[in-house]
Amino acid sequence: MRKIFFVFAMAALSNGRLQASDVSICPQAQDQAIVSKSNKSIQPILNAGIGARMFYSWDLNPMPSTQTLTYFDPLKKALKSKGVELIIISLPQRSYLTPDMIPKEIALKYNFNAGTIASYDKYIAEINNLGIYSPNIVNLSKSSGISNQFFFLRDHHWTSIGADLVANNVANYIKSKNVLLRQENYSDKLKSLEISNYGSLEATYNEFCEPKLLPEKYLSYTIDAVEELISEDGPQVVIAGTSNNYRTLASDTVEQSFSALLSNKLKTNVLNVSISGGGASAALDSYLRSKSFQESPPKFIIWEYTPNGSPTEDQLLQIIPAAKGICKNPIVSTGNTLSLKDNSDGYFLIQTFDKNLEEVQLKFTKDGKSTNYSMKRDRRQSKNEIFYLMRRKLLDGAGTIEGDKKIIKSISYCAN
Repeated sequence: MRKIFFVFAMAALSNGRLQASDVSICPQAQDQAIVSKSNKSIQPILNAGIGARMFYSWDLNPMPSTQTLTYFDPLKKALKSKGVELIIISLPQRSYLTPDMIPKEIALKYNFNAGTIASYDKYIAEINNLGIYSPNIVNLSKSSGISNQFFFLRDHHWTSIGADLVANNVANYIKSKNVLLRQENYSDKLKSLEISNYGSLEATYNEFCEPKLLPEKYLSYTIDAVEELISEDGPQVVIAGTSNNYRTLASDTVEQSFSALLSNKLKTNVLNVSISGGGASAALDSYLRSKSFQESPPKFIIWEYTPNGSPTEDQLLQIIPAAKGICKNPIVSTGNTLSLKDNSDGYFLIQTFDKNLEEVQLKFTKDGKSTNYSMKRDRRQSKNEIFYLMRRKLLDGAGTIEGDKKIIKSISYCAN
């Protein structure tokens, strides 16, 4: 494995800015009302850990419910029908890797214990039981001895050490599938650059507390002219993730170490379509709707998301049919209403007049009873006139779907 060095801050004070040691958080930074008002959105509570670490209140939560994982199987099958294998990188809460860095009073306050960490084992096991490969990052980090270095001390993102560990694991898995990938020599194109990471938790602290903290330094990895290395046949490996895989730093440097490291290990291009701040859905949904995917599907899609932005049922109801695309013989209505007589488990294609819409209101009517449904998509994902929506649960029998005639151009239905 290629060695990656992470530069940890040492205890020192320079120009009124603290470099490390245990940090005491001032009351203002721990007041959720004050911090949320400053950020113009609800923010988690900041907590001081041991060894200059900080944790959000949600870092101490158990993993989300496994109920939505039932939708992962139809997503897997939809992609498999196009020759694509889905790999999922579901990151753990930061606290799971360093439970010894959480003060006892904080653990008691949030009911954080061994059962909390075990929720991740259960979550990952259920994904793998569906036949979808998903590495257990807690176990992987422990066995590699990098649990303390996988995440930044005061930022919710993984470090390049964490990215490299997962890239190596995923690369080995892809190689084990004996799938022929176009081989290209990237060894002379992988470059590293020392970056100052201004962490999200650190930013909250520095806004309200003294002395100010210095950013953590680390090595970021890139591949030169990655856009020029994409074959005309389309990419063979795609990463659709969050700001862990694509974000612009204060230095205007783009952080995308995982895709660069994975490209280097596989010796083939990895297309990074990740969207910073887009949660679990924006990147994957946008890519599945793209001309690139519809015309040249890759052999592997790697879907990365965080526990606090895990996919919801409503998001999956749109992502799954987007993977299927437009069917050959849809039932089409040229207006804003479509009636169905069957009970097939298909999906709707709702074409709007405005590609910039982020929300569409629909009404489903069955046996004289109507139910309203709000279909939303993330503002950061690519713009498109078409909304995809699975029929499941929304209209479980003969009935109608209707939208505002000023917004809806047509409604189609694919039974398969």
